[in-house]
Amino acid sequence: MSTFLDVDGDPNEVSATGALLRSMAQTFKTKVQGPLADINAIDAERPWGADHFGEGFEHTYNYTPEGTDQPLRDSVRDGMSNAGDLLTRVGDGTVLAMTEYQGTDVQNASDITTANDA
Repeated sequence: MSTFLDVDGDPNEVSATGALLRSMAQTFKTKVQGPLADINAIDAERPWGADHFGEGFEHTYNYTPEGTDQPLRDSVRDGMSNAGDLLTRVGDGTVLAMTEYQGTDVQNASDITTANDA
């Protein structure tokens, strides 16, 4: 039924899966705030030092890979920060799609009945 989320079942079951995903996304969004705060606090201290190894780490940590517009450190933070919102949208979209599907199905059944009665 899907290329990303393999969900089998009737539209109500698929909607329930979407609602569950949304709930899990909200939980993730809340729980990730602690590790993000820890990362930011540690990053502000720059604990890797100023020796050869620390400079090598910092270079890699601040490196912007080719084809991207932000350093690796920001990619990780952005990914953690945005994952909850993105997964919430997937859950909401799944519920909305099934709601629209059911509405279209009811309308199609009505149109077929009307056409058969004519």
